[in-house]
Amino acid sequence: MTSKNYKLYSLILIIADIFVLLAAFALAYVLRTQFDQRPLLAQVYASQYLMSALFIVPFWIIIFSLLGLYQKGVYSRRLAEWSRIGVGSFIGILFVIGWQYASDEIILPARLVAVYAFIAGFVLIILEREFLRALRDMLYRYGVGV
Repeated sequence: MTSKNYKLYSLILIIADIFVLLAAFALAYVLRTQFDQRPLLAQVYASQYLMSALFIVPFWIIIFSLLGLYQKGVYSRRLAEWSRIGVGSFIGILFVIGWQYASDEIILPARLVAVYAFIAGFVLIILEREFLRALRDMLYRYGVGV
């Protein structure tokens, strides 16, 4: 992959990761607030929760970047990529919990939302990257991007 294609693919990964992380946060919120009948620890409205997620996602992308998830040497090796996604997702959730504790602002309506967001973020990012990898390989077969 040439340098120009590498940079473009990394940019596409960053943009896709942002949308997938926002979707993971939304999925975690919906799963806990709509499908679980247990009482919430705090009443956090969806708009407030999504605004917090919009604030947190750039830091999560920075964590992924520091782990090297946007470097060619990592995203061309699946096992290294998956393990770094797992570590990055874990650190990202720890960041959310730490931010909630340090700022004294309630971000998560229940503790289980953090678990759901971690699992959803990890699974959805792996699925997104596998889809983009398959799409990239298909486009290469047809001579696009080579």
